[in-house]
Amino acid sequence: GSFWSWRGLMYDLVRRVTPQDMYAIARFAYTELAMSGVTAVGEFHYVHHDRDGLAYAERTELAEAVIRAARDTGIRICLIRTAYMRGGFQKEIEPSQLRFCDESVAHVINDVEKLKTAYAADPFVTVAVAAHSIRAVPLPSVTDLSTYASENSLPFHMHVCEQRRELAECIEEHGTTPVSVLADAGVLSPSFVGVHATHLSTDEIAQIGRAQSLVCLCRTTERDLGDGLPQTSDLILAGA
Repeated sequence: GSFWSWRGLMYDLVRRVTPQDMYAIARFAYTELAMSGVTAVGEFHYVHHDRDGLAYAERTELAEAVIRAARDTGIRICLIRTAYMRGGFQKEIEPSQLRFCDESVAHVINDVEKLKTAYAADPFVTVAVAAHSIRAVPLPSVTDLSTYASENSLPFHMHVCEQRRELAECIEEHGTTPVSVLADAGVLSPSFVGVHATHLSTDEIAQIGRAQSLVCLCRTTERDLGDGLPQTSDLILAGA
């Protein structure tokens, strides 16, 4: 199918996942990584709440299930605690997205701080922060999270320009495309990590390069979901 049909299947799974399931799925995935020679994972983690969208008694229960899976497998993990706040520009939240959604930036930061404290002495675990995308997080919250990351010397991840529909929705809301929105807001920096970055304009490539930002490619996603081919050579030449 497409990215969007895959997303529907993923949402169906998300509706059913328990903390025990999350641990089992993550451990299976990390075992495959380890058997393939991969010794570290950056987990872009955005399933936070129970099936009704309510916080667990231990708010970070699902994040800690993922971390435990990595530790039991023997690989290093950076748990990238990801904010998700809406269904999109002028879009209602879908039922499955309730498990992703945070009511405020403060909740996100509190979770990050709790995880940082809990694993401060563990050399196999680090913590970072992300905004899922310009579609799923309003720009003021993106800038607040980016500021927090900068003040705490954390990398700041975000999906950017993965899908053409994302670009169209961003233009509808902001009048320009995602990377340009982030550049104008001062979010791009050497510690900013743009995930996928598939459909970039020439100007956006230059903006990423000038900021010396990073791009994280997920080759299986770009291949299996038919997103397209990132412009890797142009990005490197621009300074990304």
